[in-house]
Amino acid sequence: MAGARSGAEPPQPPDLALADLLDSAGFPAGDPAQRARHLLEEAGLTNPRKKRIALDKEPRVRQLLAERLAPLCDSPLCARQARGREIVRVPKASCEACGGSPQRRMAREAGLALRGAGLRKILVLGGTKQTFQPLAARLEAEGLELHWVDGTAGTRRPPTVAADLDWADVMVVWATTPLPHKVSRPYTDRAPARLKVITVARRGVESVCRELVRSVRGA
Repeated sequence: MAGARSGAEPPQPPDLALADLLDSAGFPAGDPAQRARHLLEEAGLTNPRKKRIALDKEPRVRQLLAERLAPLCDSPLCARQARGREIVRVPKASCEACGGSPQRRMAREAGLALRGAGLRKILVLGGTKQTFQPLAARLEAEGLELHWVDGTAGTRRPPTVAADLDWADVMVVWATTPLPHKVSRPYTDRAPARLKVITVARRGVESVCRELVRSVRGA
C-alpha cells in the first residue's frame, strides 16, 4: 500500500506588495511608481503581470532604485542631489532631498556645499540649547561636525577660545540669538585669517544653512 500523502501545501516564500515597496522607496503610485517598476522589469526583478515580489529581492530592488533613479520634487535645490541619476518627479513629501521640509532641503544643500569645499567643522556662537539642537541635528545628519558656544553661559577662558578657533573650519556668529559682546568678542577678535566667519542676521535653521551655502558659493 502506498504511503499516505500529506495534504499540506509546501510553505510559500514570504513576499510583499510591490506597490508598497516602491512607495516606501520614494516612488508613490502614478508616474513615479510606473517608472520605477519599468526599471525593475528591465533588470528582470519582476514582470508586468506581477503585483507582489519575493521578500528576498527587496535589498536588490532598493539598491537598483537608489543607484539609477532620484525621486526629487521640482525644487532646483533638490535637483542638485541627483548626482548623475535619472530624476523622477515626485510630490514633496516623497522627495529624497527635502521630504517636504525647507529645513532639510537647505541642510542638504549646506552639507553638499561645505563638504565640497573641504569644510566640515562648524563653530556656532550664540543661541540657546533649544535653538542649537535642531541645527546640530540637521547638519550632523549631513556629515558635518558642530561645536556650540552658549550665548547665555558667560565668557570663556582664553585657552578654551584658542582651542575652539583652532578646531573650526567655519565660525557662525548667530547675531539674532542671545549673544552678548563679552561672549562673541574674544572669538571674533582672535579669529585666524584662514577661518571662514559668517554672521547670520536671522533666527532659524533654514537661515543658518542658507548663509553657509552663500558663504561657500558666493550666491
